[in-house]
Amino acid sequence: MSCELMRLQCGETYTVTVLAGDGKCNSSILAKTNVTTAPCAPVIQDHSLDCVSNHAWVTWAEDEDAMSVTVNATSSLGHSTSCSSSTNSSCALNELQCGQDYTVQAVAQGVHCSSKPSAAFQIVTAPCTPANVEYTYSCETGLAFLSWDETLGRKSFYAHAHAHSGDHMASCSTTQTDCSLPPLLCGDVYHVKVIAVADHCNSSMAGVTQIQTAPCAPMNVSASLMCHNNTAAVSWQHSPGAISYKVKALSRDGDIKECTTNDTSCDLPNMHCAQTYVITITPFSSQCKGSDSYPLTYVAGPCPPTDVHVSLQCVGNVGHVTWNPAPQADLYVATGLDNHVHTCSSNGSSCYLTDLHCGETSVLTVVTIERGCRSEPSQSFTFDTAICPPTNVTGVTDCGNNDITVSWDPSPESGVNYFLHSQEYGGASANYSTTQTSHVITGLQCGELYTFTVATRDSDCTSVLSKPIQTQTAPCPPTNLTATAECGTNLGMLSWAPSAHAIFYTATVTGTHGHKVSCSSNTTTCSVKLDCGHQYSAVVIASSATCNSSAGATLTFNSAVCLPDRVEAELDCNVNSFAVQWRGSIGDVGSYTAIAIGSDDTRVTCDSTNSNCTINNLKCGLTYSVVVTTSSVDCGTIKGSDYRVQSAPCKPDNVLVNPQCSANSALVTWGNSGPDQTQVVSAVDRRGRIHTCNSSSSNCTFDQLICGESYDISVVGHTNTCSSEPALAQRLNTAPCVPTHLTARVDCKTGITVVTWDSARGATSYTVYARGSLGHYAECNNTDTNCDFRNLACGQDYNITVLARHDSCVSLVSESITATTGNET
Repeated sequence: MSCELMRLQCGETYTVTVLAGDGKCNSSILAKTNVTTAPCAPVIQDHSLDCVSNHAWVTWAEDEDAMSVTVNATSSLGHSTSCSSSTNSSCALNELQCGQDYTVQAVAQGVHCSSKPSAAFQIVTAPCTPANVEYTYSCETGLAFLSWDETLGRKSFYAHAHAHSGDHMASCSTTQTDCSLPPLLCGDVYHVKVIAVADHCNSSMAGVTQIQTAPCAPMNVSASLMCHNNTAAVSWQHSPGAISYKVKALSRDGDIKECTTNDTSCDLPNMHCAQTYVITITPFSSQCKGSDSYPLTYVAGPCPPTDVHVSLQCVGNVGHVTWNPAPQADLYVATGLDNHVHTCSSNGSSCYLTDLHCGETSVLTVVTIERGCRSEPSQSFTFDTAICPPTNVTGVTDCGNNDITVSWDPSPESGVNYFLHSQEYGGASANYSTTQTSHVITGLQCGELYTFTVATRDSDCTSVLSKPIQTQTAPCPPTNLTATAECGTNLGMLSWAPSAHAIFYTATVTGTHGHKVSCSSNTTTCSVKLDCGHQYSAVVIASSATCNSSAGATLTFNSAVCLPDRVEAELDCNVNSFAVQWRGSIGDVGSYTAIAIGSDDTRVTCDSTNSNCTINNLKCGLTYSVVVTTSSVDCGTIKGSDYRVQSAPCKPDNVLVNPQCSANSALVTWGNSGPDQTQVVSAVDRRGRIHTCNSSSSNCTFDQLICGESYDISVVGHTNTCSSEPALAQRLNTAPCVPTHLTARVDCKTGITVVTWDSARGATSYTVYARGSLGHYAECNNTDTNCDFRNLACGQDYNITVLARHDSCVSLVSESITATTGNET
């Protein structure tokens, strides 16, 4: 049995009771149950659309009878999507498509049934993003035409472009799928966005593209002159977007120079000198040619001057250079090239070459200097410098007649004349002219000095004078010749008046008995050895470098009288006296006098009527000339003789020894040393070995003495036949020898460093030095061959050396050893 209950309310729970009846009575309760109706249709409270994401959020009134709610959205183009929630009273439609009109209804799900759909409502999503945005750009006008694909859901489009490097913007709006932007700025990248516009939303994303505009005209254009190849170095500021540049320079004479570069500088070489150029720079991007830069006026490097000419000024051999000025110039430099380089400079139109060399052909050019650059050289001008004076001028004297022949090398030029100038020293001058390369000057006197210079003359110039030479005539014969004879030495002393310009003299002395001697001198005296008791004649000749004079007047004179000969003197060393003997003279000579003349001009004598006598009271250490004369001979003062004998030596005194410890040497000095004696200094060591040194003065040095030795020093004076008694000095002790075989032992427990070494000869004590690597210093003294250091710093490397000492000297430093102290614990 069944029946259908109609018009039940949604969302209700009904209790259903079934009764049996027969028309008169009902049965008792037979059956009873609860029935829940379907949920009511959801009541949509709100819905909203997120235009950016195209997500729609739908909310409904909460219904406790609904287990879940499902929201269905179907577009007019057939797209469907849904969302549901069992816990919340809202859900999000996340898969809506752009540019569509959706009809949306919600259905509640009960335990057994679903509700009827809710009242329908519309959701219109945001327009779709414009796709395939493209542009057409005009490089000349800067206008950009945009186009794109049609899109759903739009009413219109809005396009805007924003400059990357600034605030500039451009935009356009349209209901079509294209529009034109107003002129864009040059040298920039514009970011373009196209947005679809609707009443409630715009497209969530814009269609995009980028427009690179034409490069701007380059700014800060400059050009500087580079001297090499007259080059214009052009530079400018980079134009954004430009990938290359074309530089063009146009001169007033029609010359065009161009260069292309992807940098911001470019060189234009080989420009026409002094021309004015207009320089422009055109930038290029990958698609566009940009605007030209503002024209820059540039003047190229200087031109050389024109009409260069040189006028030679013979006086001083000066070249006067002239030219017509260049259009622009700071300075002009003229350069003459021959075997040398000559220059002059000026900021005018001329200058002077003052350092020209004679007899050369010079090629001259002039350059202009402007802005520090030199122009090309001007056309060259060739000119000859002044003629040179003769070279190798010589003068030769004819010693017989005093004529002088002056000669010189011929000039390289033909048809020239020569002018000879003669100047007598302290006298008159004379000039001579000739076409030959020599000239003889006659009628000159002896003893004259002449200075000669020669000049050459051609059709244009007379040269400067040659370097002067000096030539002498033969010397005049010497005058005022005198002679003096000396007794004892038998010398003939000659003297005369000087001859002008003579450089030496030769005297010849001839005896009547045939003896002939001569002497030469660069002064006006000389002496010769004569035979005693004869008559001599003497003549003197003066000589220059080239000539001898004629012989002067002859002088006759007598040599000294003869004195007793065969003189001998024997030295008695003990009493310092001479026992003199000689051969006696025949006839009555009266008495004899023996004279001893010392090297210090002191004299001692003895007289005798026999042929011998003894000279006493001699000075020690002198050399004496011994001569014997008679009372019948008048020789005046006898100055000496050829016979010489030394006296006994002086005994040295005040002997002092100055040891040089570091060199093991000693300087010995003494007093009372005779002028003509020598000294022998002896040093005798303890083994009897002898070292000696000889000296003719009052000191002597011993080198290479033995260390640690003791020497006895004595000095003995010596002459030819005698020795003095030795003079003794205080004993010399040389420096101790250097200590050897050093050892060092560090006791780590006690901290004591023990240093030992071998004994050094001559030492009486020792000093040990310890120098640490960190600067600590210590020393130790001992008379034994060991030393203990108790206070060396820990942790250092010590350099250890030893010196030996005695009363007056220290030794050299020993070789060093290294000892390392322990570290602190």
